[in-house]
Amino acid sequence: MILTRGNTVVDAENYMNLEVRKILEWAISNKLNVIEHKIKCYAYVSQEKKGKGHIEIYINNKILNQFNKSKYLGIIFDSKLTLRGHNNNIEKSFQN
Repeated sequence: MILTRGNTVVDAENYMNLEVRKILEWAISNKLNVIEHKIKCYAYVSQEKKGKGHIEIYINNKILNQFNKSKYLGIIFDSKLTLRGHNNNIEKSFQN
């Protein structure tokens, strides 16, 4: 998991692409394969930040798919970092 932030969405996007490039170079130097379609991109953009709400992160000149929900360590997060999806999932498990 890579987390980043910036004064603007574009700043955060540029920093993320730089860090991803470093990781990709490290993986190649250590003879590790990077499979683009298995990598998930999840973005949270606060309402105070102006600009685009979608970020473009590249690996091997391909834009990674961006998802609205993500599950990490068993917790479901949405693009606004609320736990609504997680709470709904727990409620469903109790109903069954």
